[in-house]
Amino acid sequence: MTYLIIGAIYILLVLFFTYKSYFRDIGIVKGLLYNLFFTPIIGGIIVLSSYRSDDPIHIVTVYRCSRCHFEFTQNEEFCPFCEKDGEKIRLKRKSMEVI
Repeated sequence: MTYLIIGAIYILLVLFFTYKSYFRDIGIVKGLLYNLFFTPIIGGIIVLSSYRSDDPIHIVTVYRCSRCHFEFTQNEEFCPFCEKDGEKIRLKRKSMEVI
């Protein structure tokens, strides 16, 4: 009976860490193989130490004018193009993920 409980916990841990590897760069097949052959504890460490696949590599902050829709990378208070036309339009901050 205890072997059955230990086996069920082992399988549940394998499935849990295999599910976690789906969202990582390691992938679901490698995650399953690591969890089956190196035990779920070692496999879980390998899976959780790999990079997440949805992590952005670089985040760029741009500032956008709501009137002329130009985007600037420098932080300015007003749009320089609209300011030349005599209107002071505040720039809105926007973050973009770049891969």
